[in-house]
Amino acid sequence: TGGSDYTVISRFNTNGTLDTSFASPYGYTSRSFGYQYQKCVAMSLLSDGRIAFAGTYQVPNGSFGEPRYFITRMLGDGSYDLGLPGNGFTSTNYSSINDMIVESDNKFLVVGFDNGNCVMRFNEDGTRDLGFGTSGKVIINGTTSVRSVSIQQGDFTVANPDGIGVAG
Repeated sequence: TGGSDYTVISRFNTNGTLDTSFASPYGYTSRSFGYQYQKCVAMSLLSDGRIAFAGTYQVPNGSFGEPRYFITRMLGDGSYDLGLPGNGFTSTNYSSINDMIVESDNKFLVVGFDNGNCVMRFNEDGTRDLGFGTSGKVIINGTTSVRSVSIQQGDFTVANPDGIGVAG
């Protein structure tokens, strides 16, 4: 609407009906970052009931726009968790996220692009985990995008469409 896309998060009951107690009274919440091509690519439920989700959007910049990622979090009732910077939202320029998981310590582990194919880790408050890689990021060499991430016995594994994995 109005040239902007929205990310909509809904919760459903076990019988398939919309849970109207979530983001009452509608059972869903929406958020627009004011730009087109916004999409949510990953979602994780935290142990305390909060919901973390991440995605990509584009801001106007020339003919094609500038890609950026977002990471945000909601409380279990469907309201946004303002404990993250930027009123519950963190982002950076010329970047994208393809997948995200939340680790047992509630840090966000994401894969995507930020000056190269990479794995990034963010603290629970949305700031970069400076103890991870270089300034919170590990660049992965190669030309194919990193598409997914999983945790295996304390380590992480990432994969790209070519089926090549990198463990850390």
